[in-house]
Amino acid sequence: MQAAVATKLTWAGDYAYDVRYFPESAVFKTMTAIVRTWTPQGFALVADGRSRREGVIRTETAQKIFPLESPIGSFAYSISGTAELFIGDSEEVLVSLAGEIQRSAESLRGRRTSNLTGYAVRLVRPAYKALNDVWESINPQTLPSQPSLPGERGYTILRLSLDGYHGEYPASVSVRMFHENGRLRELEVLPERLPLGFHMAAAPAPMIGRILWQDVNDPRLSAYKGRLVFAEDMTISDALERSRLFIQAHSDPEAIALDPNCLEVGGHIHIATITPSEGFKWIIEPIFVNVP
Repeated sequence: MQAAVATKLTWAGDYAYDVRYFPESAVFKTMTAIVRTWTPQGFALVADGRSRREGVIRTETAQKIFPLESPIGSFAYSISGTAELFIGDSEEVLVSLAGEIQRSAESLRGRRTSNLTGYAVRLVRPAYKALNDVWESINPQTLPSQPSLPGERGYTILRLSLDGYHGEYPASVSVRMFHENGRLRELEVLPERLPLGFHMAAAPAPMIGRILWQDVNDPRLSAYKGRLVFAEDMTISDALERSRLFIQAHSDPEAIALDPNCLEVGGHIHIATITPSEGFKWIIEPIFVNVP
């Protein structure tokens, strides 16, 4: 394996950077599409299924929302950023960050914690360790080198959002893996604000969110605007429908003409909710396909 580490490396996933704020949304610019909304009824989570490697579509059925089983409450995590590191142009995986996180989630199924931030650290730590173990052998030029959000240090590798109910209380935590000056830094773990009815969206073309959710009189992409609703009146059904339309809008020729980055979004849309009464529930499940 040591000899393999010294060869060309390639990454698969979506890279997060930039942020724009709108009255009913915060759109993080990524090469993926994930929308998270907290409503009085619960969380609405919607994601696309497209994943790329070296600019080429690798799969249209990537799972980006994952349920978590825990005695402390009902949660789900969503991932944007680098999912896997490959050796050269082969299909040999050197590090699977997504796989490490999934295995970590299984190991934490029976664990209790009074602190959601601590739980998030334990969830992502094995992925961080797996990458750190090979970091010194990786040429920094092969690393994802996209700018991060304003005020963040270095360059984001992976961002995980953890949403759900800690007991009866809604909570969200963000975990960021990043590098700076060619060095892998410690995880950044921050509690996230929960603006009621606001869409927290990761997407490659922030202007699509502006057209759909802010510029209500803009006639462009009118078929995807959904029902006009104030953030504080947002129901979970409203959030699901508006989020689904938001993702579908990226495939419209008009949207692609406005911003070619919309081509980064597509594939199978999967949808879930998290409520105090029912916990995590799939509305539209992912297509569980092993990518070669």
